[in-house]
Amino acid sequence: KYIYVGTWWTFVKLPYAPPSVDFVTVSPTSDEIASMKMDEERWRRIANDIRSKMGAEIPIFVFIDWGGTSSSPMAVFSQKLSSENQSELLRTMNSFFSKEDMLFVYPIHGGFLGQDAKVLAFKKYRIYDALAPEFQTYDTIKELAFSNA
Repeated sequence: KYIYVGTWWTFVKLPYAPPSVDFVTVSPTSDEIASMKMDEERWRRIANDIRSKMGAEIPIFVFIDWGGTSSSPMAVFSQKLSSENQSELLRTMNSFFSKEDMLFVYPIHGGFLGQDAKVLAFKKYRIYDALAPEFQTYDTIKELAFSNA
């Protein structure tokens, strides 16, 4: 078996040789999620920083990060955006990151919604689930996945 090793992208800013990794992860900011618009300049800068230190072939995985508070990207995504806006943003991110040669990781299940989350998956779980009636993004994710295949 092969074990894949990855880490957050910020290590490329450190003043030493990068570790040997198979991929790098990055997340949109909470502000980008709330505005439903990716900061193109920020993303180009991040991609350039990563690729200049790790090489052009390093896979960059983009996912909606989570944390314990209502200000994490996943909390903003799940708590501030309607299910329609979540689906629209998923389409936007899928298109944007494809053009930037980054791999967008779809939020199917998982990602803590925040300790103070009010919109809960299946009315009781603080974990994101695309099938939950509160979010209803699974069909959009499936459509995007098949269109990328």
